[in-house]
Amino acid sequence: MAELEAARKAKQEVETRWRDAKEFSRLLELSEVLDPETTAEQYTGKRAQDDVSGAFLDKNTEALAQALLKREVPATWNDLIREVERIRRRKNLSPFSASWHRNVGIAIKQCPFELAEATPEAIGEWIDQMQDSGLSGQTINSKCSLLSGLVSKCMKSGLLRGLTMNPFDAADYSAGEANHIYTAIEGDYRDLSLLLPKLLDRQLIPVLIQVYCGTRISEVMNRRREDFDLESGTMQVAVGTAKNKSSVRTIPLPPKLLELLKHFPFEKGWGTASQINIRLKSINPELTTHSFRHGITTWVGAIKWIQLTSKHCLVTGSRLVRCPMFMDRDMTQRF
Repeated sequence: MAELEAARKAKQEVETRWRDAKEFSRLLELSEVLDPETTAEQYTGKRAQDDVSGAFLDKNTEALAQALLKREVPATWNDLIREVERIRRRKNLSPFSASWHRNVGIAIKQCPFELAEATPEAIGEWIDQMQDSGLSGQTINSKCSLLSGLVSKCMKSGLLRGLTMNPFDAADYSAGEANHIYTAIEGDYRDLSLLLPKLLDRQLIPVLIQVYCGTRISEVMNRRREDFDLESGTMQVAVGTAKNKSSVRTIPLPPKLLELLKHFPFEKGWGTASQINIRLKSINPELTTHSFRHGITTWVGAIKWIQLTSKHCLVTGSRLVRCPMFMDRDMTQRF
């Protein structure tokens, strides 16, 4: 998995190489001969545009086109990290801790937009996505506060001199009281067996992974084809896509899930947490995707636990835990 992570980083570096000063200067000269849009699409090779707005569908291509049009490279989240580190050195303050860097890194990795795209509307949608994926109010507050703090410090330093308002100030991400997350009970698992045949595979597979393995919905949504080893029957939750360091793990999967994954079109993506929650609430208004994570950790014995190594087991994280409770049939026989 370390090799896959390195490959992803290398690909990302190639895609955003235009942010390098020398490379951007070269593209500026080319844009004077052509135009910003043509230069951008030729550089990235992504030409698809929105029929209404004319914006490039590829975010990296659109960012490059806008940068060439404004003749300046927009700051990125990583630029902000370097700036606040510079500020601390200038003030002779101690460096940020390793845990701060780790938490900021995770927040940036999971943030679906770059700094230039950080509007109150985009932040609000991200907050909704995090809430739908089962993250607590405190966790959501922590991620938004870290990024908001970066923006505020860099506005004061002059790096973001063109920004008149911190977009996070217009979004409500306060934790408030701890959200109650409903825990799935036996009846919910039985009713779910009736819903399964009605779900599309992009909704069905994430639900089954949660039911059988107790994962977070965000951990499923971040999985790509290469994260599944169908021969060994496992799913890898890699660094940077997990909630925290302790969540990085290899999870064994049941055979029926492996069969579904063999034919799943990963390039089309998973169903969203919001879509899945709407379907779940059709059987119980209190159900969310996170309800099954809570259900499995409280030993709800409503399904026949996955039969592995010829014994009935419950998959929790990377461990197989012997469970004495199971039904007389496999819930997934209905789909």
